[in-house]
Amino acid sequence: MKQTILILISSLFASVIIAQTKVTTVGSSFSPATVTINQGESVEFTTTGIHSVREVSEATFNNNGTTSNGGFTVASNTVQSIKFSTSGVFYYVCPPHASGGMKGTVTVLPALGIQNDRIVSELSVSPNPTHGDAKLEFVTSKYCRVEVSILNTIGKKIDSVSFSKDFNPGKHSVNLNTSELPQGLYFVEIVNNGIRTVQRLFVLAN
Repeated sequence: MKQTILILISSLFASVIIAQTKVTTVGSSFSPATVTINQGESVEFTTTGIHSVREVSEATFNNNGTTSNGGFTVASNTVQSIKFSTSGVFYYVCPPHASGGMKGTVTVLPALGIQNDRIVSELSVSPNPTHGDAKLEFVTSKYCRVEVSILNTIGKKIDSVSFSKDFNPGKHSVNLNTSELPQGLYFVEIVNNGIRTVQRLFVLAN
C-alpha cells in the first residue's frame, strides 16, 4: 500500500513539473496560462486551430492588445520550444482571441550564479512532496546573511514562510512550515550576496 501511494505521489509530482514547461491551447485559453522556469530553460508551446502565440509588452498584455514587442512568436498548428536566456516576466497573447483574454505569462527566475562564488551550497528540501513541515538543509562556507523565500509559480513571495537570518559556517537545517499553503508547486529560494539557488517543492493537501 505504501509503495502504491509513493508511486502515485511521484507520478503526480512529475506531472506538475512537466506542466510548468509545456503550454497548450485548450478551447480559447492557454493551459497552463502561467508558468515559472529557470533562466536558460525552454517552454514548449503547442498551438491548434487558428490559435497562435505572440509576445507583447506588459502594457499591451494588460489592455488585451496584440501589438508585437519584437519577441517570440509561434504559428498556428505548431509545436515549438522557446528558450528563455534572460530572467524576468514575459507576456504573450493569442492574436485572434486576445480581446477575449486568451493570454499568458512566463516567469523566468534568474540564473543560479557561478558555483565557485557561492557561499551557500548543497541545498536540499525533504520530504518532497510534503503535506506539513519540510526540512531545508544547506551549507555555508563562512559567516553570512541568508534570505530564504518560498515563491509560488508566478514568482510571488509567500511572506508567512520567508525569512532572513545570519548563519555561521557549517551545515544548517531549517524547518519550513508549509501546512497552511494550498496544494501545488512552489520554489524554495536562497539568496546570498546576490546569488540565488532555487529548489522545487511540491505541497500536498493535508
